[in-house]
Amino acid sequence: MSQSLSPEMLAARAQQVMLSKKTKKTAAAATPSRYLSPTQQRGHQYEKQAIRYLQKQGLHILLHNLDARFGEIDIVARSQNCLVFIEVRQRQSNLYGGALASVQAAKQRRIKRAARYFLPSLSQQFFDGQTPFCRFDVIAIEGQTWHWIRDAFR
Repeated sequence: MSQSLSPEMLAARAQQVMLSKKTKKTAAAATPSRYLSPTQQRGHQYEKQAIRYLQKQGLHILLHNLDARFGEIDIVARSQNCLVFIEVRQRQSNLYGGALASVQAAKQRRIKRAARYFLPSLSQQFFDGQTPFCRFDVIAIEGQTWHWIRDAFR
């Protein structure tokens, strides 16, 4: 069966296999919760809640907690033909500007840089090798109030 595939198709399949192994390895290599600070543990809980919320809103969650040396993507989702990179921020109160204000320019640059790093493999794996339209959303949680800001920055 593999003899009838073109070299390009074989390369694409190999890349998908490697990406799926990398994704599994990344998930398995995640820091055990016993090594996370209480703040980090709370952050992971809010990310799980955000995933459930986004799924109810119709987004298809592709991956979460993608980590690169220069930044992390909390959630990667698909909304029709759009690839959505989602940052989840939580604050107990809106002092100092609250959760949304905590996604400042430096944080945005790190998120964009990580997105550029993962985009080729995400395009290959989920968009048949075509680079999709991308947007950056923020889920800002302040106390019990949730805000979903679509296309929060470019």
